[in-house]
Amino acid sequence: GQGNIRLSTFTRNTSSDAGGMYFNLSTVLVDRCVVQGNVAGGRGGGMLFDNSEVTVTNSVFVGNSAGDDAGGIAIRTGNNAVLENCTIVGNVAADAIGGVLVSNSSTSSLINTISTGNADAFGNVPDYGGTSTASAYGGAFSIVATDSLTPDAVFGDGIFTATPSELFTRVPDPGVDGEWGTLDDDYGDLTLLPTAPAIDAGSSVRYAGPLADLAGTDRAQDDPMSPDVGESFAAPIIDIGAFEVASGFIPSGCPGDADGNGRTETADLTFVVSNLGCQD
Repeated sequence: GQGNIRLSTFTRNTSSDAGGMYFNLSTVLVDRCVVQGNVAGGRGGGMLFDNSEVTVTNSVFVGNSAGDDAGGIAIRTGNNAVLENCTIVGNVAADAIGGVLVSNSSTSSLINTISTGNADAFGNVPDYGGTSTASAYGGAFSIVATDSLTPDAVFGDGIFTATPSELFTRVPDPGVDGEWGTLDDDYGDLTLLPTAPAIDAGSSVRYAGPLADLAGTDRAQDDPMSPDVGESFAAPIIDIGAFEVASGFIPSGCPGDADGNGRTETADLTFVVSNLGCQD
C-alpha cells in the first residue's frame, strides 16, 4: 500500500514487534512525527518495516526500547529507507543496535540526521549498524558513528560524531526506574544548543523534505554565530536533526540569557565563552 503519516505522535505503545509503527509491502512517507517511549518485545521499539520503500523526515525517535534488536528503528528485510533530518537518541536494545538496525537485503541512507546516545548490549556502533553488507549503509551530513561498520560502506561528506550533551537543550532521561516506556520518562528537549555542531552543518542541496521543521520553524536559516560547514547552492545552510535553529536570537528580558531561551543557565556561559572575541 501507499500512504503518508504526518504531524503525529506515538507514545508508550507496546507490541511483540514494532512498538510504534509497522509497515510491510508499503511505500510510506513519515513526516514530522514524534515516536517516543514505545516498547517492542522483539525488534523495532519505535518502528519496524519489511519489503517497503520508506522515507522519514523531520521526525524524532526517543526513549524507545526493544527486547531483541533495534531499539529505535528496524530496517528488517528487503527495504529501501531514507532518514532525512531525523533525531534518533536514547533508544535501547536488549540485544543489538539501540538506534537504527539494517538487515541483509536492505539499503539505508542518513541525510542530515542525528543518531547518537543509543545503547545496546554490546556497545559496538549502537547508533547505526547490523548487517555486514557494505551496500546496506550510506549517508552524508549526519551525526553518527561509522568507524566500526564494514569498512567498504560508502559515506558522503559531512559525517561526524557528537554526544547528546553537546547537541541538545535537555538530554533525555529514563527516570528513576531506568526504564523507557514508563510514566517517569523525560524525553528531553531536543532543540539544538546554541553551540551545537549540528547548526548550519547539513546539506541544503540534498534536502527534499518540507519547508518547515518538526516545530514549524522555517528550514535552512543562517545562524550568524555558527560556522557554515554544510553544503548549499547558496546560503543559508540547513541544520542537522529534526529542529532548525531560528536565525538570530530574540532577547527574553532575563539578564544573562545569551541564547534567548527565557532562562539563565550554564549554556549561556558556554555560549558567551565559545564566541569570545567575535566581531560583527
